[in-house]
Amino acid sequence: MSDISVQTGASLGAVWFSIVFVNTALAAALGRSRLGYFIFSIFLAPVVSLVLAIAGRKED
Repeated sequence: MSDISVQTGASLGAVWFSIVFVNTALAAALGRSRLGYFIFSIFLAPVVSLVLAIAGRKED
């Protein structure tokens, strides 16, 4: 495997997990389950970002 592909994979992984942690923090700020959104974000990070943006704050 070339050094370029390893660096690209590492960069994409770092970006993906950054999105996961941002989604987790956003879910907490909106009153939603941090653990649930963390697990969901690991697999579908961009989709979860869209869901959180549309769903908004949880009503009590």
